Amino acid sequence: MYRRLLFSFFAGVVLGISACLGYVYSIDVGSVAQVVQTDSVVSEDTFSVTIGTTRFPVTLAVDTDARMRGLSGTESLPVGTGKLFVFETADTHAFWMKDMHYAIDMLWFTAEGRLVHIQPYATPASYPQLFAPQEPALYVLELNAGESARNGLQLGDRMQLSESITNCLAEDCYIE
Repeated sequence: MYRRLLFSFFAGVVLGISACLGYVYSIDVGSVAQVVQTDSVVSEDTFSVTIGTTRFPVTLAVDTDARMRGLSGTESLPVGTGKLFVFETADTHAFWMKDMHYAIDMLWFTAEGRLVHIQPYATPASYPQLFAPQEPALYVLELNAGESARNGLQLGDRMQLSESITNCLAEDCYIE
C-alpha cells in the first residue's frame, strides 16, 4: 500500500513537471511510467525491445489487470512504439480487439524470444474474434498495423529485451 502511494505521489510530480517540458506519458497500473517526447525522441530510460536491428520503445503489461486492459480504450499508439505483454507461463495466449479504436499487429514470442506468430492488421471490427498462436508464447508485442511488415519482421526472428526490462522482471518490480 505504502509503495503504491509513494509511486503515485512521485508519478504525479514527474507528470506535472514533464507536461510542462512537452513529454507524453503512458502509465499502467502496476508499471512504471514511460517517457516519450512529443517530437518522437525517446529517453534513455524507456523500456524497449529489439527485433533484428529495429528497436521499439514499449510500455509493459505484466500483471493481470494491465494485460486485460492492454491498449483497449486508447485512441492511438505512438508511431514506432508498442506494448509488451509478459506472462508468467508460456501458453497459446489469445487476444481480441475489444474496445480498440485502431488496427494493430500482434506478435507472439517464446520465452527464448523467437517470433512464432504474427497477426497483421487486426482491426476493431474483428471483435469478438480471438487471435492466438499455434505454439506457446511468453510474450506478445502489439504494434501499429503494418509495422511488422514495414520492418521486415518474420517468423523465427529474435526479440531482445532491454536491460531495463530484464532487470525489472528479475526483481518482480511489476508483478504483485
